[in-house]
Amino acid sequence: MELLIGASILLLIVGVQIGFQHLKSVRIRRAWQTAEQAIRVKDYGLAEEALQRCIKIMPLWLAPRTLLAVVLAERGALVEAEETLQLVTSLEPRNAEGYLSLGVFYARYQPDRIDDIAEVLATAISHNPELQQRLRHEKWLDPLRNLPKLQAILEP
Repeated sequence: MELLIGASILLLIVGVQIGFQHLKSVRIRRAWQTAEQAIRVKDYGLAEEALQRCIKIMPLWLAPRTLLAVVLAERGALVEAEETLQLVTSLEPRNAEGYLSLGVFYARYQPDRIDDIAEVLATAISHNPELQQRLRHEKWLDPLRNLPKLQAILEP
């Protein structure tokens, strides 16, 4: 009898956990879709709210944080955007994409920060050497490509 009660309680707990996971999945999917649609129509206020909901539901999922940084930058909140991208790099310090996103941010919104651009791109390449070849052809780097610091990290 005790075994049956224990098994029933365990099944109930598992069922509740599965239900919560499903609810979480539905909520995050809905918030993500809202953010995507809002960005398409340049409703950055709504996009920011939706991305904040994604982050609240899944704090370690980096995609909404990275996209939030883009939204913040488009709204002119450059300090907050930079802090968000720095948090992304600190949450996954060996993930080249976070550093690459920070480099894109600097190149697009603060192109005078050549030292920072070079540093984060060099870090990205150190975590993923294949990026060096890819970066040689990225259009967003065109205005900065002839600078010696960037040439040094982009050359083989």
